[in-house]
Amino acid sequence: MATDLMDAVTEQQLAILGGPKVITQHEKSLFHWPIVTEEDEQAVIAVLRDGSMSGVGITKQFEQEFAAWQGVKHALAYPNGTMALMTAMWALGVRRGDEIIAPSMTYWASATPVLGLGGIPVFADVDPKTLCLDPADIERHISKRTKLIVPVHYAGHPCDMDAIMAIAKKHNLKVLEDVSHSHGALYKGRMVGTFGHAAAMSMMAGKSFAIGEGGMLVTNDRAVYERAALFANYERHTEIVTDPELKPLIGIPWGGMKGRLNQTAAAMGRVQLKHYPARIREIQAGMNRFWDLLEGVPGLEVTGGVVKVAANMMTGHDGIFAGGDMVPAERNVTVGIGHGKQAARHIDAWLRGEKHVPAPQHEVANFEKLNPWYYADAPKTVRPMLDIIRRQSTFDEVQGGLDESNALFEARRCLSCGNCFECDNCYGVCPDNAVIKLGPGKRFEFNYDYCKGCGMCVAECPCGAIKMEAEEI
Repeated sequence: MATDLMDAVTEQQLAILGGPKVITQHEKSLFHWPIVTEEDEQAVIAVLRDGSMSGVGITKQFEQEFAAWQGVKHALAYPNGTMALMTAMWALGVRRGDEIIAPSMTYWASATPVLGLGGIPVFADVDPKTLCLDPADIERHISKRTKLIVPVHYAGHPCDMDAIMAIAKKHNLKVLEDVSHSHGALYKGRMVGTFGHAAAMSMMAGKSFAIGEGGMLVTNDRAVYERAALFANYERHTEIVTDPELKPLIGIPWGGMKGRLNQTAAAMGRVQLKHYPARIREIQAGMNRFWDLLEGVPGLEVTGGVVKVAANMMTGHDGIFAGGDMVPAERNVTVGIGHGKQAARHIDAWLRGEKHVPAPQHEVANFEKLNPWYYADAPKTVRPMLDIIRRQSTFDEVQGGLDESNALFEARRCLSCGNCFECDNCYGVCPDNAVIKLGPGKRFEFNYDYCKGCGMCVAECPCGAIKMEAEEI
């Protein structure tokens, strides 16, 4: 019975080729985020009916509850995360000509708000394993103008805050944590956003903690809190500002803009916060489900979230394969797709009780084996380069990309050395009808009963993909 079932599985057509789908439910019905319930709807409707969208009462309740959950003394809500970050930078002392150090891989809002303050973003490298700011690359970017380090807890992974805080202390710098990707994440048992001198985060609909649109600034430093209020929360100056040096400045926002959060978002935020910890625990359990199932499996070696595999992508346990981000390799889409293809071949062979043997690599054709006359002239596409001034003032690509038509034209420059691209030359010139065309994508086959070895196909192949071999008699 087991053999019959295995035979049925291995003989099934892949879904991508028209076979049956394993998952038939619509993706949205399986998981949709954020989770919006009637409780959220009623909270928002109450604000609308009350007409208090531009009020602050509900927002202040939200701030207090968020600060308590975060484990900090102060919180200020904003219409978006970008404004929260910009306000935090100003409150931490960033002014015209100052520099901040941010990771080279992040959403633009982690760094670009400093431009509005007249400052300059300086980019340090990220750790290839965590994709977070690499502490080892920070110090070489510190100058006499550096004021602030902005670590981004990227994709839910906490930065190495011990190392970053030590560097900041050594050079007398401030630290602003960007928690937009990691609401509630823990670093050594402590919530991110509580290590630096302040933290700011987005709460837009695509974030883990989503309230529709909004941002939050949190800090334990009363001076930072009061300066943040001074920057954009003008209607709350008398309520928040107590510093005698700041009191004469109250009345208008020093940032020249309004930072008030719409209370429909604040109302939704209060409801979301009430359920967020439990929902995140459930999601975390789901994410850990497969790891939990594999825990204790004999032969399965996992170190730092990376699985040890052999050349055939199989782990130390027979029948369990791994690839992509789970194995030692570069973490990018190209490698992940390649691993999937490679693993699929090995899994298919294993299910059939066989061993996958890669097809022999084609011999690389040198220039002497090519027929350049076949190819049309296709000069290299000229890609525009950004002026040096714009490179210093924008985040545009230095070298312009290719559109679809340019990319296709550029592809014509490839000689396909040693690889058949089905030009049909061999099929057309063979005097003995020994070349059999197998159809698009399947290339050709040779009928050696007809072939007399004249070599016409080899001579006329533009890419050197055909090789003459002596016949054994």
